[in-house]
Amino acid sequence: MLDLTILTPEKTLLQVDDVRKVRLRLADGAWLSILPRHAPLLAETASGVVQYVTDGGEAALAISPGVVRVSKGRVLILTEQPEEAAVPDDVPVEAEALRFERLAEVLVTTLHAQREPGAARDEVGDVARGALHDVAEEV
Repeated sequence: MLDLTILTPEKTLLQVDDVRKVRLRLADGAWLSILPRHAPLLAETASGVVQYVTDGGEAALAISPGVVRVSKGRVLILTEQPEEAAVPDDVPVEAEALRFERLAEVLVTTLHAQREPGAARDEVGDVARGALHDVAEEV
């Protein structure tokens, strides 16, 4: 699990433990999804919505441009956005980003399956190709 903290120079906007996933937009416009065991990272964020998932569900908070740091299971976002910018839990998620997330999950699952002792590479490849085809047809 991740610990998520969003800070401004004046106060802590958000402090959530046991987060399963954090999603935000980087300054270059790309979406970044952060899962447990993410590699260390320091990046510039764009203004927009930070989405996060806990056992209790999904939530989001609007932020202004800032910096995100990922290290040892902690996600720290430094921004200047005031707390009034909170966004309701039903923030729409772009279909393209969801499709990409599903594709990434299929690829990670395939890689893990190939590491399993005794896994037949041809069978794993067939499953991966089928899953990728299903995701591609959704477009």
